[in-house]
Amino acid sequence: MVVVATDRRAKALLLLASFTGLRASELRGLRWWDKKGEIHVRQRADRYRQIGAPKSDTSRRTIPLDLDTVGDALKQ
Repeated sequence: MVVVATDRRAKALLLLASFTGLRASELRGLRWWDKKGEIHVRQRADRYRQIGAPKSDTSRRTIPLDLDTVGDALKQ
């Protein structure tokens, strides 16, 4: 089965998930200004969208983005 993301936000989220290895809660916790060449994991959001601290101290990290791969999707 092949799943195709037609929604722009879904496409950007799938690309970020694929190329960064972020947990689902970390992806939900991203803020727009985190996405400028690198992602700063500073918070997470649970399935009820409650914002909280990352899972552990080592979960706080900076992840560089390959803007050639995900840049266009993020701009849209």
